Amino acid sequence: MEGVAVGVAVLGAVLAGLSAIGAGGAGLMVLWSRRAVARPGDAWLEGACSLVGGFPGGGAVAAREALDGGWGVVTADEAFALADELTWRTDAVAWSRVRALWVLRRAVEAGWLDADEGRERARALAAELRERFGSWEELAAAVAAERAAIVGESPPVVIPRVPWDTPLS
Repeated sequence: MEGVAVGVAVLGAVLAGLSAIGAGGAGLMVLWSRRAVARPGDAWLEGACSLVGGFPGGGAVAAREALDGGWGVVTADEAFALADELTWRTDAVAWSRVRALWVLRRAVEAGWLDADEGRERARALAAELRERFGSWEELAAAVAAERAAIVGESPPVVIPRVPWDTPLS
C-alpha cells in the first residue's frame, strides 16, 4: 500500500507541474534529473530558467539543438565554458546568471553534465541571485532591464509561482 501512495504522490506532483507549466508557472517538474520528482530546490531553479524562456523539454537531442542553435555550443566543454563566462560577467548580473542556469540545465538534459553536479553549480548561482535580489519581481525586473539594454528588447517576463524563499537543497 505504501508503494501505491508514493506512486500517487509522484503522479500528483507530475500533474501539478504540468498544470503550472501550462499556466505559465515554474511548476514542480524536476528536469534536472531524468525522473519526474518534486524537489523544492529544483522547482526554484526551473523558475529562474523560466525568466529567460524556460525549458521546452524534448530530451537530449532538443537540448543539444538549443545549445547549438542559440549559442553555437556543440560540446560539453563549450557548454561549461559558456556557463562559466556568464557566471563571471560583471555587467548584466541578473540576465547573465539566469542564462548560466539555463545553460547548465540544458547541459544536464543533453547528458553532458551529471544532474547532481548540475544542481551543485546551479545552487551556487541561485544563492548569489537570492543574495542580490529580494524577490522574483526584483530579479525579473533586472533580467528584463538588462536584456533590453543589451539586446534592445525584452519580452514580457512571467513571475515564477514557486516561493522565492524555497529551500535550494
